Amino acid sequence: MKRPLSIILIFVFFFFGWSDITAQTEGTLTSDMCSRIIKEAGELYNEGHYESCIARLESVLPGCKLSRSTRENVMELLGKSYVEVKDQDKARQVVECMLKEYPHYELNESENFELYNKLVKKYRIHRLLSVGARNVIIWIGYNTSKFVNIPDGSISVNPYSGGNYFFSYYGWAELEFDNNISINGDLMWWTGYFEKRYTKEPNLDLFYSENPIFIEIPIYAKKYFPVGSNLRPYVAAGLGWLYMTKATGYASKYNRTERMNYWNSDIDVIDMRNRHNFEWVAGAGVGYKLKNVGLFFDTRYYGGLTSLTDPAHRLENELLQNEYYYVDAPLKLNKFEIGVSISYTFINSVKRIK
Repeated sequence: MKRPLSIILIFVFFFFGWSDITAQTEGTLTSDMCSRIIKEAGELYNEGHYESCIARLESVLPGCKLSRSTRENVMELLGKSYVEVKDQDKARQVVECMLKEYPHYELNESENFELYNKLVKKYRIHRLLSVGARNVIIWIGYNTSKFVNIPDGSISVNPYSGGNYFFSYYGWAELEFDNNISINGDLMWWTGYFEKRYTKEPNLDLFYSENPIFIEIPIYAKKYFPVGSNLRPYVAAGLGWLYMTKATGYASKYNRTERMNYWNSDIDVIDMRNRHNFEWVAGAGVGYKLKNVGLFFDTRYYGGLTSLTDPAHRLENELLQNEYYYVDAPLKLNKFEIGVSISYTFINSVKRIK
C-alpha cells in the first residue's frame, strides 16, 4: 500500500515542481513569487553566495513583470554578482543592457564596490535622437538695396518694408553625437508680409503689399559647451531651404484729384517668384536637460542668400505694371527670432570608453 502512495506523492511533487519551472520560463510568476525570489537573491548576495544569487535573478528577469525601479535594482544586483564571480563578459552584458534600458541610472559609488564602479564608469551616455517643439517671436526684414532697370512708366523704386513681428510654433529634431556636436533640422510653416508705398505725380498715391507662404527647413549643426551635468550652452550654424507655396498680392491707388480709391486684391503672383530660396543660419542658446527632457532658450538669425523675385518673370503681370506702375525689385528675406523650446529624447546612446 505504501508504494502507490509514494508514487502519488512523487507525481504531485514532480507536477507542481515542473509547473513552477514552466511558469518561470513562460513569464507567469506571481508577484509574490517574484518578491520572494528577489529577497532570497539579496540575502544570498549578502552572504557571499553569488552564483546562487545569479541563478535566482536570471529566473526573475524573464519570468516576472517588474516595476521600472525594481527591474533596475535587479539588473544592478546581477551585474555586481557577475563582477564578484569574475565573469567580466557577463558583467559587461548586464551593465550595457541596464544602461540601455535605464540611461539615467545613477551610480551610488559609496554603496557599491570599486570594481563595479569602474565597470559602470567605462560607459558614456548621451542623447542620440530628440524631438521637440519651439515657440518663438520672429522679426522679418527685407533687403532691397539693389535695384534693376525700371520699365518706362513704372516708378516703384522705393524700398520694401515688412511687418513688425509675429509669433510662431514649429517642430524640430536633433541627432547628437558623443563629442557634444549635433545635427538639427526644423520644420516650419509661416506666412510673410511686405509692402511698399510710392507716388506718381501729379496726383496718384500708390501701394503694393504681398503675403507669401513658406515651408522652411533649416539644417544646422550645434556645438555644446556643457557646464556641470545639466547646463548646456551652445552655438549653431547652418543653411536653410524655403519653398514658397503661395504668393498673393494687393495693389491700390488713390487719385487725389478725383478723390477716388481703386484696388485689386487676391492677385496671384507666384509665377513672378523664385519658389526655392536659400539662407544661412546662425544662433546661440542655452539648454537644461533633466533626464529625457530638455529645455532651451534660443536666439537665431537667418540671412537671405537668394532673391524672392524671379528676374525672368518679374514683368509678366500687366495689371500691376500698367494700372499700378509696379514692377518687382530684387528682394532678400532676413529674419531674427528669439524663443523657448522643449524636447524629449526617444533614443539614448550607450558607448563603452576604450
